[in-house]
Amino acid sequence: MKRFWIVGIIMILSVLLVTAGVAVATPAKRVARLSSSEDANAKGRAVLRVDPSARKVCFRITFDGTPMNPTHGSINRGHGYYSTPEVELFNNDDGPHSSPMRGCVRAVDHALLREIKEHPRRFSVRIFQYSGGGMSGPIRRAR
Repeated sequence: MKRFWIVGIIMILSVLLVTAGVAVATPAKRVARLSSSEDANAKGRAVLRVDPSARKVCFRITFDGTPMNPTHGSINRGHGYYSTPEVELFNNDDGPHSSPMRGCVRAVDHALLREIKEHPRRFSVRIFQYSGGGMSGPIRRAR
C-alpha cells in the first residue's frame, strides 16, 4: 500500500513539474502603453512577444500625436529617467523610424527574458530621439 502512495505522489509531482516547464517555455505576449512627459498628445503602444526558450523578443511599436521619429528603443529595467537599458530593440544605425516599427532581437540572455516574462512590471519600454522627445511606459501582461 505504501508503494502505491509513493508512486502516486511521484506521478503527481512529475506532472506538475512538466506543466511548469511548459509554461516557462512558451512565448508570452506583453504590452506597454507609451506616453510622453513633454507632449500630452503623444500616445503609443508596444506589443512584445517574449520567448525565453528561443532567446528572442519580437516587438511592434506604434505611436501618433507627435512629430518624433525615434532613433533608439529599448526594454529598460525600472521606470522613468533613471531606468537601465537591458535589451536594445533598435538603434540609430538603422536611421529614424516612423510608426509602426517592428522587428526581433535574438541572442538575448535567457534569464533576463524569463524575468521580463514572469515579472513584466519591473520593466518598461522606452523610445526616443537624440534631438529631443521620447516616450515610455511600463510593461504589463496582455489581457
